[in-house]
Amino acid sequence: MTEKAKVYVEPFYMRRLGPELSKILRDQLDYLCPRLNVGTDRSTFTPGFAFEGMVSNAYRKRSLTKLSDQPSGDVWFSVAMDTTSDVWAVQYIQGEGSQVKVVTPAAELYWVHETRGLAETVIRPLFIDWVLRKGLTREFGAGYADHLETHEEYRRYSRGLILLYQTFGIRSR
Repeated sequence: MTEKAKVYVEPFYMRRLGPELSKILRDQLDYLCPRLNVGTDRSTFTPGFAFEGMVSNAYRKRSLTKLSDQPSGDVWFSVAMDTTSDVWAVQYIQGEGSQVKVVTPAAELYWVHETRGLAETVIRPLFIDWVLRKGLTREFGAGYADHLETHEEYRRYSRGLILLYQTFGIRSR
């Protein structure tokens, strides 16, 4: 039996964004009405706990997570936005040995298969970043980075995201 890597990273909570960015994120989540879907063949590794309270039907109990009728194939789960046609899908592609490639719409990384913490410590912050960027674009327009370059909460958030990318070897797509 191979030893699985143990990784501890402080969980990402929305309150760490600060009041202004948290409000933009919550408003955007309310606007998008996200819905978690997990393929029937992936139901044993549901990411529901990591997304509880953010995604309307992501629950702590696996039996309450909405399962699709079809196998998911390489897609581990997806978050569909009820008000837009956007789907934020996460692929979980088996590689050689115990390595898997995890691909989101904006990033990709390698992970040790069945190592705990992927949804909580990596995928959830990537989803939050995706939603927050959409919210910032709605609030300030496409050039929101220029508007927020002196904003301390945004700079602290950006540094935390850079650290996440470095810690897990995440690459932008």
